Amino acid sequence: MPLPVFDFSHNRAGTDAALTAPAHLPAGFCSIEKGEAQPEAKLYKARRRVAMHNTRSTRRVMAEGANNLFQFEALAEGEKFVGVILADDGIDLTPLQQNQLSLGKSRSAGYGQAKLTFAKPVTSWVEYEPALQQPDDFVVITLLSDALIRDPNGVYVADISAALAPAGLSAGQLQPDRSIFKTKLMGGFNRKWNLPLPQTWAVQMGSIFVYSAQGINRAELARLVESGIGERRAEGFGRIAVDWHRYTEVTGCKVRVNRIPEKSDDSPPPYPSLTPHGQKLAQRIVTYQLRGELDVALLRTIANLKISGEPSRSQLSRVRLAAAGLWKRKLYQIKVNW
Repeated sequence: MPLPVFDFSHNRAGTDAALTAPAHLPAGFCSIEKGEAQPEAKLYKARRRVAMHNTRSTRRVMAEGANNLFQFEALAEGEKFVGVILADDGIDLTPLQQNQLSLGKSRSAGYGQAKLTFAKPVTSWVEYEPALQQPDDFVVITLLSDALIRDPNGVYVADISAALAPAGLSAGQLQPDRSIFKTKLMGGFNRKWNLPLPQTWAVQMGSIFVYSAQGINRAELARLVESGIGERRAEGFGRIAVDWHRYTEVTGCKVRVNRIPEKSDDSPPPYPSLTPHGQKLAQRIVTYQLRGELDVALLRTIANLKISGEPSRSQLSRVRLAAAGLWKRKLYQIKVNW
């Protein structure tokens, strides 16, 4: 069933009353396309796979004593991601066009093997098409990637107004009741020095900032869209979109794509059969994950409950005392009418 998706960066009149238990989108990625009645937001969540490992240094050798178990939650085999490489005309991209690549951690254990497929290069590339063709009284800035922003004092902040100052946008023009943003800790790694980078606060991708368009410099804002804002832009940080979409409500639908890779006749099975002990361990892991999903569903159900005629504190105290007495006498099946 399609989900109604509301954009709170627009007029919220009448929207809050229709939402009994609003929740975030159950997906990590989305793309907005034109639908028959209203725009459709296609939601996509990458599949993940949990694998168990132990800390033995030698394989196929039974170690003495107890071994510690740990688990990896990795992207599942067959997932496909699309990216863009931006470069000047004189740069040779041939060294990047290798077919196989290893990404992420535990590459020696078989993780992170990726296959690259390249499309034809284009001379000019546009990341998005703005929905608003004619400017109005407001401008909506959407972060397409995480952004590292410093204020004039050099402190990392959650407000991108300092980076948009060349375009004539300031913190005084920000509409806080229509802006939606989140922050996250962001680290990194220095390949030259082989050392991790210090963790800093970043504004999370998907954050939306709404400004008054009075006195805005559209040409300078277009330059910021092309170059990005904040620090570490060469690594993909700080990508922004201006008036990307201005829809109050869209229809959200999950995209189900067959991402299982094709198997050849001589290929071995991807998952070996489990031993009885492994089956018990796998059952415990699945039970733990399902209990977590059940807890989330229970909280959503409780949020939708409407209590009329709330009991007094004395009534609640009597219920607690009665329940404690039944528990001590192990009379679990007795029903008490109040």
